[in-house]
Amino acid sequence: MKKNIKGFSLIETLVVVIVFAVLAGATAQSVALSLRSAHKSDQVSEVRDNFDFAISIIERELRNSQTITSSCTGSPALIGPSNAPGVQYEDEDGISHAIYCQNVGSNGYIYADISGSLTNEDIAITACEFTCNKSGDGLPESIYISMSGELKDSPSAAQASPLTVDTIVRLRVY
Repeated sequence: MKKNIKGFSLIETLVVVIVFAVLAGATAQSVALSLRSAHKSDQVSEVRDNFDFAISIIERELRNSQTITSSCTGSPALIGPSNAPGVQYEDEDGISHAIYCQNVGSNGYIYADISGSLTNEDIAITACEFTCNKSGDGLPESIYISMSGELKDSPSAAQASPLTVDTIVRLRVY
């Protein structure tokens, strides 16, 4: 007698289900990793944009200044009643101004007394340094600026995207 068997056996069906489950799991992990990377990239971009804006304002203010009134000893400058990292200068009209990092840590921000906060409220400045250096041989003073920060709303320290920016502002010689 001939048996006419049509369809798939239980074993064949289970093998297919397991193969598709493994493929689905791998695909889901890949998509999740891509989304995490995109989110981290967005965070770094937002912090970078804030730092670029702050640095451009600081550079413009310092290059247009008449003189730096902070001490240029080559060590990090601390100014104001709270000894915040920053720099004091006189503008072209002889008016004294300051740019400094306030509350460095989880709620830190960069502040310029002439224009207010230079970073938005979503960015936390976690480290900040202004170092003024006198140059010899008729060269202008320079100010080394280093700042680190990250987005405040990072869900965990592992997902935080800290960014550090260093720059040197060479001042004009009058």
